[in-house]
Amino acid sequence: MQTFQQLTIEKPADLLFGVAPKPLKTRRGMILGGGLVYPELNFTLPPMFVDEATMPEVRRQYQQIITGASQRAVEVIPASKAEFIGEMMGAVHTTKFVAADYDL
Repeated sequence: MQTFQQLTIEKPADLLFGVAPKPLKTRRGMILGGGLVYPELNFTLPPMFVDEATMPEVRRQYQQIITGASQRAVEVIPASKAEFIGEMMGAVHTTKFVAADYDL
């Protein structure tokens, strides 16, 4: 097992959500740690048996997870690209993130 003697990011101020010193590119082309944060859905069923008899309830649970998450996402979509960029720029540390690097 590999051991480490020091932290890769030593100063807490340098810890940025969605940014890693060595980003990882997935087989599908997503870059994890490259500055974008990808949402993740929790597809966890409540405690229940999963068998032929419970499949209608399993499908209903998954449908509820997906439609609920989709509805919440639609409710918070900004009215325009400019509004979205304005909201996001207010939340970034502009000494670490340079908008021009992303054509913003």
